[in-house]
Amino acid sequence: MVIFQLREQKIAALDCATVTIAHQLERQTEKAILLAVIHRSPAGERKVCYWLPKSQVRLDGAQPFGEIKLQAFKKIEIPDWLWEKRTPAT
Repeated sequence: MVIFQLREQKIAALDCATVTIAHQLERQTEKAILLAVIHRSPAGERKVCYWLPKSQVRLDGAQPFGEIKLQAFKKIEIPDWLWEKRTPAT
């Protein structure tokens, strides 16, 4: 199970620069949520998004159903097999 905290986290890179990695829920449909992974560094920002089915993920330990408040959750759990076969949203 892959678990991401839905917040920003600052880490020091090898060149002593501060890098920020953020995971956040951006959008939703009836059956899926859009997870954004954002890397910010002095060199710039890179954002990659992934659509994940609500039926396969857990938010704060519970399976999401229907319309949810995206900012209300602190962590997302994704099965290993689903994370391994992820493809970036276009």
